[in-house]
Amino acid sequence: MSNWFARHFADTTSRRTQADLDRERFLIGSIPFQRWVLFPAGVIVQLAVGSLYAWSVYNAPIAALMSTTAEVISETFYIAVAGFGVAAFLGGPWLERHGPKKMVAIGSVMFFLAHILAGVACHINSVGLLYFGYGVLGGLGIGFVYICPVSVLTKWFPEIRGLASSIGVAAFGAGSVIASFTQDALITAQGPRDTFFILGAVYFVLSFGSAMLLRYPPPVTPVPTQAPRDDDKDAAAEPAPTPTIEKGNGPSPIGTTLAEDLLSRNFAFVYCIFFLAVIPGLVTISRVSDMVKTAFGKPKATGTWVTGVNGLFNVLGRMVFGALSDKFGRLPMMIFSITLTVISLVVVLIGINNQQFELFLVFFFALTAAYGAALGLIPGLLSDCFSAARIGALFGVAMTAWAAGGVAGGVGFTAVIKAQREAGVQPWHVYDIAFYSMIPLAALGLILAAVFWKLRRSAVARM
Repeated sequence: MSNWFARHFADTTSRRTQADLDRERFLIGSIPFQRWVLFPAGVIVQLAVGSLYAWSVYNAPIAALMSTTAEVISETFYIAVAGFGVAAFLGGPWLERHGPKKMVAIGSVMFFLAHILAGVACHINSVGLLYFGYGVLGGLGIGFVYICPVSVLTKWFPEIRGLASSIGVAAFGAGSVIASFTQDALITAQGPRDTFFILGAVYFVLSFGSAMLLRYPPPVTPVPTQAPRDDDKDAAAEPAPTPTIEKGNGPSPIGTTLAEDLLSRNFAFVYCIFFLAVIPGLVTISRVSDMVKTAFGKPKATGTWVTGVNGLFNVLGRMVFGALSDKFGRLPMMIFSITLTVISLVVVLIGINNQQFELFLVFFFALTAAYGAALGLIPGLLSDCFSAARIGALFGVAMTAWAAGGVAGGVGFTAVIKAQREAGVQPWHVYDIAFYSMIPLAALGLILAAVFWKLRRSAVARM
């Protein structure tokens, strides 16, 4: 097994042949390919799998159908997050070798089958099948799909790397805005079972069709940049590789191998900061609808629209912070976003404890925007540290930090919240322990980000 892992992560050589490159010069027939078409294609793919974020809308209806609790059904989300992490981790090198078209196609099929199995699970009242179908299989499919548009856009648009990558991850968050309303409407009209069947088919058509448009830049085609760094200039001075098969198995433009990048101090900092920055968002986003209904006693309709609006702030956080990072730098914006996370956690808890719904909403939306910011900044930060040569593999491994945060935080805090409810704690104090735990974790992420920024500035000053 260890030999397989070593070979898997050592080989990032593209398998594209000259015939493949010739075909990729065109979209359909004789219509020339233009890189700008990758934006709508990537957005559509991410909208489909981004429906994961609206899972909280399913919790209560499925719990009622299966005569269990919302906490039991919410575990499906965290299982999917774990599957996402495994797929992103293993899929990165495979993506570099075989390209985004094949990987998105495979992930789309898996996500479709996940919906079918989830619908069957609702029909036969099987929580186990729900966990396996949407949780395991769906999570794997989402992970395979997710890293592809981000990698594609980062490689094709280096002159707006922060904005391009943030659009790729923002579309994933936007999926919850649309899905929260479509899922609620379909569940009301058709029930959870048929909702899974209908949406599974729709998502498959959209994502599989868009997969046919995705591709990496050809190895001999220059992509314009506004201000190439020194390492980019050195790479440009090297002889161009043959277009028959790309050479991605050796050192990147900064002279390191993938293994060296993954074992470096820079990657360790990025990984730990990312892990700590996303835990609060992952824990809260998946249960926002439940929090609105249980902690504040609001009706189901209120929980639905809050979930949708919250998804919009997730999108805005990714896009706005990603775009601003092109001007102000990735680490300064990361520090700002984690600071906003810490402040928002404190004020959201105050809002819940004092039953101030408007205060809760404002800072919950801010918390979600800060969470989205972390996801929007990571691809650009990785590219700054290691170049974009193997961003698919690097980003895939980095996303295991997101998955680990979701599993550790989600499962752990779900158990705490469930225990609080069973102990008879008042609904507006059920979340106290969870928030008290998340505040120092986010603060630690802030400290690490500040230290890493100082180290990076010192390294640049010595050059």
